[in-house]
Amino acid sequence: MFIKTAEKPPQLVYLEEVHGRMHMTESDRRKYYNLKVGYEGEKKIYDYLKPFHHGVCIWDIRLNISGEIQYDFIIIVNGVIFVLEIKNYYGNYTYKDGNLKSESGFVSRDVFSQASNERDKFESFCYEHNIHYKIVNEVIFVNDHFKVLNEVDHVKFHSMQAIEQLAEYMCGYEITDEDIAIGKMIVNHHIEKSKNEQTHYYPYEKMKRGLKCPVCKRFLKVERNAKRLIKCTCGHKMSKTEAICEAFEKIEMLKRDAVTVADVCEWVDCNPSGIRKVLGERYKKIGRLKDRKYRSCYLL
Repeated sequence: MFIKTAEKPPQLVYLEEVHGRMHMTESDRRKYYNLKVGYEGEKKIYDYLKPFHHGVCIWDIRLNISGEIQYDFIIIVNGVIFVLEIKNYYGNYTYKDGNLKSESGFVSRDVFSQASNERDKFESFCYEHNIHYKIVNEVIFVNDHFKVLNEVDHVKFHSMQAIEQLAEYMCGYEITDEDIAIGKMIVNHHIEKSKNEQTHYYPYEKMKRGLKCPVCKRFLKVERNAKRLIKCTCGHKMSKTEAICEAFEKIEMLKRDAVTVADVCEWVDCNPSGIRKVLGERYKKIGRLKDRKYRSCYLL
């Protein structure tokens, strides 16, 4: 059972919305891609393990152990703590001297030694908090299209099959009170916001306007004479009210400021009075009449 799950990283949510609206820096494009494939890989593990109610599972935990360290998954079962590092690499790689190199030239350095270092620090955390469970650390390559071309005898590249085997192992044991207590203690030490995460914000006035599908992230055309339901080519459906709220929330995030009815009209072609009604019912009003703006309770 999961006692902590992850949400999509705020940096990814922001860059995902900026993507396609204006030119991003090369470093932000790389960050966007890395965050996207990383989250998708972890989500794949979560979706697989979610139906199982054995073992105490933690998705995404950040601990202060001589500096911040982020762990993808921690699973507690039968006196063992599994610490899983998830890699969602795609394509053909060669392995040499601890490094993985893709055909496109991307190099992932010290994949296994970094995971080993993180395990050692987690062992120190457990020792400090009087946890005496065995610790097993594994790097899992979850993409079915990941392949190491050269022969490697001394390293095991675990695939999704390892997760399937772990789930089967979990089902053989009942959760104990001690398992739950250890899991909750670890979660209580979670650092919610990393001091190392810095976001480069782009000027909203230079961005392309328009609503994106919340599922596939393609731009949607919302016309005033459209039917009540708005349907994306991916199959996702939204009501006009949902489209207005989706537009408002993304505009507020991108502007980092309160939102006007005119702002939303640039994204969804709906009657301004209908937009005003939805915003007035769901969000906080600022100002009066023509100068009125709206904001959510989350905007700082």
